[in-house]
Amino acid sequence: MLGKNNKKTNIDDATAARVNQELIVHNMPSVSTRSFVSGNVNTAVSGSQFLGATDNKNKHQTVGIVIIGLGLVFVGVLVYLSYRFIIKPAAQEPTVTAPLVSPVSEVPEKTPPLISTSTASSTAVVEVAPSVIEMVNPDIIESTSTASTTIEEMPIIIETPPILDADVDGLSDDEELALGTDTTLPDSDGDTYGDLSELGNGYNPTGSDKLSASTYLTKYQSQTGKYEIYYPKSWVLKSLNNDYATIISAPDNSLMQISVQGNPKIQNISSWYDSTFSLETASTNRVQKGNGWEGIMGEDSLNFYLTDNNRENIYIISYIPALSDRLAYPNIFEMIINSFKITN
Repeated sequence: MLGKNNKKTNIDDATAARVNQELIVHNMPSVSTRSFVSGNVNTAVSGSQFLGATDNKNKHQTVGIVIIGLGLVFVGVLVYLSYRFIIKPAAQEPTVTAPLVSPVSEVPEKTPPLISTSTASSTAVVEVAPSVIEMVNPDIIESTSTASTTIEEMPIIIETPPILDADVDGLSDDEELALGTDTTLPDSDGDTYGDLSELGNGYNPTGSDKLSASTYLTKYQSQTGKYEIYYPKSWVLKSLNNDYATIISAPDNSLMQISVQGNPKIQNISSWYDSTFSLETASTNRVQKGNGWEGIMGEDSLNFYLTDNNRENIYIISYIPALSDRLAYPNIFEMIINSFKITN
């Protein structure tokens, strides 16, 4: 009986368990255990994918916002640069009105003045009033520039003072002024000898004595070159190169120059001249003798070459005119040559 009761109890327990199972089964959603397990796994996976998708979406939104922001900044910079360098300068640019310019034909023509040369000046300055042209027609500027160039390129006319000889005695008025003779009388001292004749023969054209006694002349003696000469007192003498060169300046800036150099071959003046100027042949009428020397006139008649009797040195006396076509002092040049004397 006890066993029967135990069996009954076991049956009841099994029945109760089955009932409870059925209740649980009936109360759960109609999903199989596999489905439930699978559903949990899928649900977990899907949640992880959802979170990943959400993060990716957020990243894309952030990148998009950054790109839009940079685009707006770039557009803003373009707008600013356009305003700064295009719109603003155009708005501030002043309106320039070209000044009225008279036609070129009305501009007075400028010609260089004639220059009277009483001094040795080889350069003449032509002053042309400057003109200022602003914002004018380029054609007008080109025409004006051409006109200016034409003016500057015009040859400068230098008026050479004429060589006058009022009394027609062979001495120019410039020479008579330097010698103190009368420009209106051929014979200034009235001794029946003409001024030019007395000067050429070593006599004073203003008195009865020798040329050396003239108050209008003075003597220069070179210790280095061992010579002496007479020249007009009113002229300026300068010694150069330790007295191996002497320059005398005339009022019109003409120069008389005496230079000294050695004669190493101890040649007479004709031999020296022929060897120095091989292309020239010195005629005998150009050779002359003086006080302790022998000389020869150059072909141009502006240089006289001489040597002392001992043939130690060669002396060169030159006439250098300020203007090549104005020889105002040829007779004084001859006077300096004739007065040349070798000293010890």
